[in-house]
Amino acid sequence: MLTLAGRLDEAEIELRRNLQERQDFYGREHPGYAFGLEPLADVLVRRGDIAQARQVIEEAIGNFWRSGHERVATALALREEIAVAGGGGEPSFPGLEQLPDEVVEQIAFTVISRPGHDPVIRKAVLVSLVAALETRFGPDHQTTLNALSHLANSGRDIGDEAGRVEAIQKVLASYDRQGRAEDALMATLGLAMAQEEAGDAAAALRTYAQARTRADGIGRPELRAQVLRNWGLALSTASRPAEAEERLREAVGEANRGTDPEILGRARIALGLFLQHMERLPEARQIVEAGLSTLDVAHPDAITGRGHLSAIMAGHSCGCGDVQGALTEAFREFVIGRLPRDLLAELNVTIENNDFAISVELSREPTEAELEHMNHLVQSASAEFRGRLLSGR
Repeated sequence: MLTLAGRLDEAEIELRRNLQERQDFYGREHPGYAFGLEPLADVLVRRGDIAQARQVIEEAIGNFWRSGHERVATALALREEIAVAGGGGEPSFPGLEQLPDEVVEQIAFTVISRPGHDPVIRKAVLVSLVAALETRFGPDHQTTLNALSHLANSGRDIGDEAGRVEAIQKVLASYDRQGRAEDALMATLGLAMAQEEAGDAAAALRTYAQARTRADGIGRPELRAQVLRNWGLALSTASRPAEAEERLREAVGEANRGTDPEILGRARIALGLFLQHMERLPEARQIVEAGLSTLDVAHPDAITGRGHLSAIMAGHSCGCGDVQGALTEAFREFVIGRLPRDLLAELNVTIENNDFAISVELSREPTEAELEHMNHLVQSASAEFRGRLLSGR
């Protein structure tokens, strides 16, 4: 907990005390002692004491290795991070050839799932991991592909759009080699988005056209709708409104032929917001309201649509409307829609100090089960919407 709170000095003191207790109880050669070394090395590297962190993690690796303990995987993953933080200049993930596949896969899982305190170091570790996995398993192994996907996300996090595009292209090429058509389509959409965010609108639009061809080959209207929606939004951003409207209307048409209400709602919201910005407010209102009718109230597009709807109803052709008002209304609907109709007389939701404040007036005495259910719903709604409140979405 001290580490998570950023109180690293106190965390180191506590971990060293715990390590001494482990040594007294287990002895220095027992894996139980090494379990205390690993978190200490983590704190040391976060504090910038690379030399001590390396010494501690090497002792942990040696302990786990000698005892044949599977925990060696997480220790090896941490060693790579420490090595990168120290400036690199040494082989990446040495000794993998001596480990069974399942341990190498666990190393990869640890690197991928480990929360990185420095996004630049995390990206460098992922680059090393991908290279090691391509050598060990080949470019089409799922473990390699998972690492590439996280490398792409890392590129987005630090603004390395070229690296992000390259990683997605590798994933896409692998899916094509394996004949994984739907996965390849999703990767193509991800590539188009990455190209657009990299500022290469022309490449993004070409990629969306390729995505439509892929979706046509698969033949599912929901997938065609998803491609057309994203393509239409990209055309709108590129100031090509006639083509954008055509694609967005096609998206709604395809979604209507499908069976996924979420895709239909998202396509309608996208078209409605486009029409709002084109100052066609009556039609925009009708389509946004239709989109909201098929989306869960907690869906991000529903919250966006509700915020824009308030602006449309006020006669505004642009602007997101009252985002906080949309969030509080979504919060109310989330709770009210999951309770017996005769239980609540009123549920007021407001925002105070960047958090939700709730007051409830009951129509009748609830049963114990109903009261427990209501409390659970309020807690769930708070968890669901708090992040969006803080991010302003």
